[in-house]
Amino acid sequence: MSTFQLKGDIVSYKYDSSTTEPTTDFSGKISISSSISNMSVDGTYILYISTAEIGGDDIQNIIDTIDGVESDKKLPVKGSKLTPQIPSTRCSITSPRQTVVFDILYNTQSSPSNGGSNFLIFTIKVKELVVSGDFINNEILYFTYNFYGVGGNMVKPIVGGTYQQYNSSTLGGNGDIFVTASSGTLMSDVDTIYIYENDIDGVTLTSILDLPNTKSTDILLQIEGTQLINVYTITSSTKNSSTYEYSVTSQNSTGQNITTNDTYSVSLMYNGTSGTSGISGVNGNSSPYSCVNQKLEATTTTTQPSGLNFKINNSSFSGVTEVLFNENAVISGINVDEGFRSSFSNINRFQARLILTEINGNSYATYDVSSVSDETTYFIGTINNNVNNSGSPQIDSYYCINFQTEI
Repeated sequence: MSTFQLKGDIVSYKYDSSTTEPTTDFSGKISISSSISNMSVDGTYILYISTAEIGGDDIQNIIDTIDGVESDKKLPVKGSKLTPQIPSTRCSITSPRQTVVFDILYNTQSSPSNGGSNFLIFTIKVKELVVSGDFINNEILYFTYNFYGVGGNMVKPIVGGTYQQYNSSTLGGNGDIFVTASSGTLMSDVDTIYIYENDIDGVTLTSILDLPNTKSTDILLQIEGTQLINVYTITSSTKNSSTYEYSVTSQNSTGQNITTNDTYSVSLMYNGTSGTSGISGVNGNSSPYSCVNQKLEATTTTTQPSGLNFKINNSSFSGVTEVLFNENAVISGINVDEGFRSSFSNINRFQARLILTEINGNSYATYDVSSVSDETTYFIGTINNNVNNSGSPQIDSYYCINFQTEI
């Protein structure tokens, strides 16, 4: 609803304490179908208001328009649900002691029918009462009026329609929807939604409602007069005669209650199907970034190791006395020419401890190395002490190679 715009005019009237329709000339007067002490906020009453102010000036052109602003658009309703009352003008009647604030309801004007003249009749809805008693007959009251802005059309769902909450899953016809929960009374508790194939305007939506059978779909429900949207993902769907039944899972919580006769803007949002999987990348070498690694080629050292490999001279870690390393190695997952040489160029200058750890395996060995000799394309490490080991050497497994040196 639009915010009302301050008109700024104040009209003076004499109050008539009669609560029935006037039967004589009503010039300069105003009355209501109830004394203000008996009124309640949001109650509706009949306003009788003169088309001439107390001084006699004709204000027919003003009074005739106060119910003419359609500040909101009416939605279609079904069954026992009352048509929404739309305000046109925010008004007040004020005396030094009391104030009544009310809305003139849209398109409720009628003319005198009991012989009275110079007044019009409107239906009003009370919005605020500041009272300490009743208005006094013939006292001067001040009437102000403030037009609401014209309301826009309700936004229709792009994919869906307008529906009204029914009282059971056996839907009665066009525009019926039944949202229900196995337990709980909140919209976030809803686990089943029944929707009739035609919306409240009679538009057939079967082409839309059939789609959840083939696509992953969300249902969006917005209750009339609110900005909150309840979101549900459909898990399964069936159609019985003209009724679609959807099992759903709630995706959010708005705190709203499930209420019979609520009007919903119903939208369906379709998720696209998954695309085909992309081509897998080439598997890299299983090597931690923090070490130089080579593959164990053999448990004999009669020939130099090839490629990115190393060799030991015994099939048992405890019997190893010699290790041959190729000058190339894998470093940070990349095959590096002379990678072993550049990483351990100074190992022959220090007393060193060699640690071999199987990558993605359980075997390891630690040795004291007495010397390392550079054979141009490979290195020979001479072992003088087996510190510890576990498991047995695994041919074709990669090992992380690390030297601990001491000055």
